[in-house]
Amino acid sequence: VFKQTSEEIEKIVAICNKYNITVTGGVFLKTSEEIEKSIEYIKNKYGEEYLVPLVINKNVKHLEVVLPYLESLGVLPTIIKSASILTLTLEEIKERQSYIESQGESLVLSNGRFNSIFGMSRANYKKLTKSKLSK
Repeated sequence: VFKQTSEEIEKIVAICNKYNITVTGGVFLKTSEEIEKSIEYIKNKYGEEYLVPLVINKNVKHLEVVLPYLESLGVLPTIIKSASILTLTLEEIKERQSYIESQGESLVLSNGRFNSIFGMSRANYKKLTKSKLSK
């Protein structure tokens, strides 16, 4: 069920069309204004290749914190195909990064996607780390 008015939906679709972004359900989770702010930030700082639905529907304040960190790790291009990491806070990303590295695993897998640990729900991640600690 859409929370937006038909005018707001039209604005979101127009913004997506303007930047050649595929219109998916996720883009309607934010207002056209929020999406436009995210798009401007991403486009100006990282380039249009990062303008994908699962990235632009994130809060710009969150992107300003997380994207520079992912860039510093050299894994930023991975978000184009694997954006689930953006649902995590910076602290959660760092914690999971540390855990993945402690297991001798790679942050980005050979398929070009982030390690599945980044995509785990918070509850499942907690279970995983508790079970490893108790061994």
